[in-house]
Amino acid sequence: MVAAASPCEASEYFGDLETLLGPDLQVHYPQRENHAADGHDPRAESSGPRVEAFEAFLGRQARIMVATRRALQEVALLPDDLAELRYTVRAGQTLRRDRLIEALEARGFTRSPTVEEAGQYTVRGGLIDLFSFGGAGPARVEFWGDDIESIRCFDVLDQRSTCAVDRIDILPVSFGGRVAGAGRTPCSILDRLPRDTILVRTGDAAWEGEAEPVWSNAEDRYREAVRWGSPARPPIEFLLAPGALAERARRHPQLVFVEEHVGDPVAQSCTPPHIERDTRRLRSFLAGAAAKSARTCILCDNEGQAARLEELIAHRGGAPPAGCHLVVGSLGGGFRLTDSVPPANVLTDHEIFRRNKKLRRRRRFRGAASLESLAQLSPGDYVVHMEHGIGRFQGLRKVVVGKESIEALAIAYDGDEILHVPVYMLDQVERWVGTHPDDAPARLHRIGGRRWRNLKRRTEAAINRMTAELLELYATRRARPGHAFSPDTRWQREMEASFLYED
Repeated sequence: MVAAASPCEASEYFGDLETLLGPDLQVHYPQRENHAADGHDPRAESSGPRVEAFEAFLGRQARIMVATRRALQEVALLPDDLAELRYTVRAGQTLRRDRLIEALEARGFTRSPTVEEAGQYTVRGGLIDLFSFGGAGPARVEFWGDDIESIRCFDVLDQRSTCAVDRIDILPVSFGGRVAGAGRTPCSILDRLPRDTILVRTGDAAWEGEAEPVWSNAEDRYREAVRWGSPARPPIEFLLAPGALAERARRHPQLVFVEEHVGDPVAQSCTPPHIERDTRRLRSFLAGAAAKSARTCILCDNEGQAARLEELIAHRGGAPPAGCHLVVGSLGGGFRLTDSVPPANVLTDHEIFRRNKKLRRRRRFRGAASLESLAQLSPGDYVVHMEHGIGRFQGLRKVVVGKESIEALAIAYDGDEILHVPVYMLDQVERWVGTHPDDAPARLHRIGGRRWRNLKRRTEAAINRMTAELLELYATRRARPGHAFSPDTRWQREMEASFLYED
């Protein structure tokens, strides 16, 4: 358990561990985003990833958990039995559709017209789309009567199925679910850790010293809420007192980083030398490391930067010094392990060249996305249906088909006709865009009318003519001799390699 001082520090440690160990050995247990007087944070942005990290770490799927010390101080309704968190659905299983819906509702899922992000589900006849934390993405469960016919993953952007799977595991959106028979106990995550879990703590501040401001602030807010008659719970119900936090931390072995030590240290490390963009100094350091049979790894932001560095450190077009390896990756900073066998050095290109570190892209949990065809529509907007032409969006409505109620877009057409388009057929509808923002179409089309069919036919013919012209143009260009530009220079490659962002 890595106990960081702040969310930024925790994110930095988590990213460094991903670079060093790979993507599957560590999880991030975030602190609550809101410490209201009632101690409740209903937002799935923090509650869902907490459940996911808790289940993966205690289930031995991950070996390292990264959390802030405030997250360790927080009290949550943690399950007494880890197996209660996971609800498994398998293809071929006999399960009533309503039973699955009840299980999703009990685990905090929200029913929505379309699944856009984790913690949502939608029902369309015998299909249930859901997006659970802990999964690789959203899943579509197809029923045939009371049997699960198939389970398929799908793309949250276009809602299309991508692949079939045999099973999915569903995790609750938060710890405070309503699962029947599930036991919950208010406690800190420290109370659930195995006794042999090692706490890795950075900084010199004691546990009580860092927990005291959080506790005092919660007490002040509680007294203020009571004074004004607002609903509130005492801090003891959602936070550990500073002394209680320190007592729980002392139950576990701890790994501490110090500048000076007494006795034999577990490991010794130091910062790498300051290169200050001096390639001769860099080559001298690498040559000295090679003479000591040390291994040196230089992390570069991209392949171009690695090629550039290899050119700089190679002696007169030769190979890099023995034991030196250039790889693509990002760390907060380099380090040297002087007592390892053989000695190890890790350098980063952003420290060598004194520039900003490459920005890491962090997932917002797995897969949040917006549906442009729906999220950007307001009642009164003009839209274009691929089969019926231009109409006017009236809003979302519930339409009963057989015994099922589905969400549909209501689109008004000429003659006061209304077309209902199910939300899962959003790919048939686009927003109408004129030359200027205030433009409006001359008139609406009729559902199934000839005017739209004729317009589509003329448009397709124009597209075919343009396609033929483009093919002729590119064939002519291919037949003519081209102009060979000079190869990229060293300066061009350096500029491209130093660019922080990815296209």
